[in-house]
Amino acid sequence: MPKYPPERYDPGELGRTRQNLGDLTEDEARKMAEIFGGEVGMERTPPELEEKYRRLKMLNRRNSDPRIIHGSREAYQEESLKQTPEIDLQRRHPGYLDRVRINFWASSTDYALIPRHQALGSLFSFIIPIHEQLHPRFIIKADQVFYNSLERFVLAVRSLMSINRREEVPSLLDHRCLQILTILKGWNIETIHQELTVLQRSPRNQPVSSAGKLIRAFYRPFVKLVNLEPETHILPAIKRLFDLDLMAYPPDSGEADRIKRIGSTLKQEIFHLFTDVRRRCAPLLVKLADLPYAPYPELFSYFRPQILEYLSLTRNDILESLPEDLLAGEAESDFLPEEEETVEAAEEEILEEPEEEEKEAELPEEASKALEFLSRLFPQSGFEEPWEFPDMFRYFKPILSFPKNADLFHPENPLHQLAVLLAVLQEFLYGFRQIIFGEVIDEEDNATEIQSEIDKHISGWNRLLDELLCGRLLNELVDYCRQIERSPEYRHSESGIKQESFIMLRIRRSLLPHLQVSSRGSIYPEERSLPQLHTSVSGFYSLLSGSLQPNPESYKPGIRNANAPFHFEIDSFVIQRFRRYLKRKGLPQDNRNLVSHSALILGYLDYLVNNPESHLYRSGQFPLYRHEEGHREIPIYSVTSMETARIIESNDIELTPPEEFLEGEKENTDRVSGLLDPKEYATTVQSAVENYHSAGLPLSIITISIPELRILEPEERDDRLRVIGHCIRGEIREYSDRPFRMPDDTIPIVLQETNGDNARLFCRRLSSTIMEKLPGLGIHIGLVSYHPTWSANKMVKLAARTTAEAERHRSPALVSYHETDDSFEEQLLLQP
Repeated sequence: MPKYPPERYDPGELGRTRQNLGDLTEDEARKMAEIFGGEVGMERTPPELEEKYRRLKMLNRRNSDPRIIHGSREAYQEESLKQTPEIDLQRRHPGYLDRVRINFWASSTDYALIPRHQALGSLFSFIIPIHEQLHPRFIIKADQVFYNSLERFVLAVRSLMSINRREEVPSLLDHRCLQILTILKGWNIETIHQELTVLQRSPRNQPVSSAGKLIRAFYRPFVKLVNLEPETHILPAIKRLFDLDLMAYPPDSGEADRIKRIGSTLKQEIFHLFTDVRRRCAPLLVKLADLPYAPYPELFSYFRPQILEYLSLTRNDILESLPEDLLAGEAESDFLPEEEETVEAAEEEILEEPEEEEKEAELPEEASKALEFLSRLFPQSGFEEPWEFPDMFRYFKPILSFPKNADLFHPENPLHQLAVLLAVLQEFLYGFRQIIFGEVIDEEDNATEIQSEIDKHISGWNRLLDELLCGRLLNELVDYCRQIERSPEYRHSESGIKQESFIMLRIRRSLLPHLQVSSRGSIYPEERSLPQLHTSVSGFYSLLSGSLQPNPESYKPGIRNANAPFHFEIDSFVIQRFRRYLKRKGLPQDNRNLVSHSALILGYLDYLVNNPESHLYRSGQFPLYRHEEGHREIPIYSVTSMETARIIESNDIELTPPEEFLEGEKENTDRVSGLLDPKEYATTVQSAVENYHSAGLPLSIITISIPELRILEPEERDDRLRVIGHCIRGEIREYSDRPFRMPDDTIPIVLQETNGDNARLFCRRLSSTIMEKLPGLGIHIGLVSYHPTWSANKMVKLAARTTAEAERHRSPALVSYHETDDSFEEQLLLQP
């Protein structure tokens, strides 16, 4: 006699028969069976349920049980469990290799649950035991990692279930829906919050076991719903409750709007919660449950009995998913209000419209000069045609310092070019530390001290770049992109539209005041603590422009040490390029040129930000972040850099002499060397002496003598004089220094506004440049600094006498004259 009745009927057949017969007592049912007859039996077990029990039986096998090895792959059905050779399902506790793999899994960048050094130490755990601890950063950022999202989701479910408490509403819900919603509502976020608070009080040196209570409360609902899919089971159950609550109120009421906002939050968080968040803490569950290693997708199926035991659950607590689920296809409608769907459709229409080609408006003269300067300084960087929105980050990434994730700015995003210009200008501002600013005369002839104001602008420049552009705003953009990575639909959700609107409003308030922004979603309050780029740039530009204006009547000109050579503690790549640019243009490397070229860039930046006709305001609709081609939902956080130095070298043409000095001949310059006519030498010295007595400006004369030129053939001598003249014109200040070529080929240079110490620095720099171009050339330099008791004629005679003394010394020689004891002093010249 069999232990159980035979399986004779299809699944559900006996239940349907009993329902058709209605309520019967035992006597009535017995009489009915005697009249109609029938065979004793039970319903057949569904194949899917039988397969699941077979899996559980196999997983629950003891180590002492004989292991069954299947002979062929055909014995498996398509839905059956595929066993991998890496995982031994019969072993309950992890071995050495399992512990190492789990530790490296938990310490990887995407998880960061334990410190990296702890994973490396587990390699030697068979020698030295390790104390497993939680990563302090994970504890501190646990709210952002998973708790905030979980709290929003659970509270939204509880709100939906508490909106309508009438007795008939639960009866309208399907039994399965009610089970799902009850599990979600009962998520113990209070315990999770309490445990997190305890851990966050002292995040360091927390053992992994201290997160046990938190992980149990966190994973219990996940495991209860492990057989259900968020899209086909959980979301439709929430949608049914959402529809029932929405039908209870008028469509235009405030309560209906609240229900819609709750539904939008639920739809936004559910996929992030049941995909990223559930996966994020899986290594902790494996470590705490003392499980062997298994890939995450198979974790809950391979070790389900062990996980149920650790979480104090039974098989009856897990909701089973039927093959033809009644909830499938119920979540087709959206939670978003109709108005936002209209905005979404309108946005798609805008994106599909072909863009009309717009002609770039004619640039102002100052902006054109700035672009020409930037194009010469950085050839092929994109400054030739910035209105085409080239990708400048690839070019400037090797030579400028940008904050992390700054590559995220899309080339068509105006912040892309602003970040480059701010970083370039920051390199120039490092040299302002040695500049002494004086007074600026306004339109009403009032003198104003500008040193303190310029210091404020310089100190606040780092804040503009680091805190505003690449700090708060970039962090907000990164957070926005992370949400899109978790759920591509986030861009069109209520929260996504609100966050994008907030980013655009912040750009308009602090960076681009004329940007046309459509206010979608809630309006965020203005943050008054943020600096304003448009006002800072405008004020700074007016100060620098005023300092460059001539102010002869004041003893405190705009730049008090304008003729002093500019100084940088570290010559960055940009400053090296700037020095080469000035040398090729024949301009001195002094403070005046540093300020003038900085003001040129600042004026172009002022035009871009404060002029609504600039190309940055061409369109209010532009992509915020860099994305893959054809996939706007996949952000790109970094780009490959270019070989910028090689590009610049291939575009540089060394001019000897520069083209500017070969275009025609000046009346008062020498035809060969380009230096001034010797007839004006005495007149220039006389004028410089008068300036010394009237304005107190120092004066020095250096005289370069190269005896080798006197014995060379004329053609060879002229070639060398061309090179020497080019080197001198590249080092002097053309508006104040005056070089002459004398009949005996000596070259006196009148250095106005230059004392003896600065003249010596100039001699060393000039001699180094000449010897680099003409190695082996003998150079002898005499230096004389003016004394108040001398006449101009005596100054000229002493300069010639000092030069004759320098020729007696071994080349390269620098000899200075001392008036106190009428003596000469030899000093060293820098070797090439």
